[in-house]
Amino acid sequence: HQAIDIYSQSLGKEHSKVMSCYRWMGVACEDNKDYQQALEFYQTALSIRERHPVNHHEDLAELHRHIARVYDQLIEKDQALNHYHTALRIFKSLDATRHGDVVATMRSIALVYESVGRLKKALAWLKKVANEVQC
Repeated sequence: HQAIDIYSQSLGKEHSKVMSCYRWMGVACEDNKDYQQALEFYQTALSIRERHPVNHHEDLAELHRHIARVYDQLIEKDQALNHYHTALRIFKSLDATRHGDVVATMRSIALVYESVGRLKKALAWLKKVANEVQC
């Protein structure tokens, strides 16, 4: 938390570096399987990011994808799907360099559907993935 405190004091609590620190704290907690704490860090980062829109939305999409993964681990599948769909919408609005993120996010959506037994929905998403890969 030291970096968050230092950046908050010197740059302000709403600065992008503070947001980035919260995101990386979330990553560390997620890696350590402390999903509840990871979710709190990611949501704080998302809150800061949403209050300061900029032209580049990659970090916003990434935050939604991180949050989706944590919700998936917490067995909150509807929340996971909501955040994956938001990430997908954002990634699709970006330039073609994010094509791999589009495919990965679509695949994650399929896996969530599979995990809750919605196999037809999962298969439909996997077909979308296959179509996207062929493009």
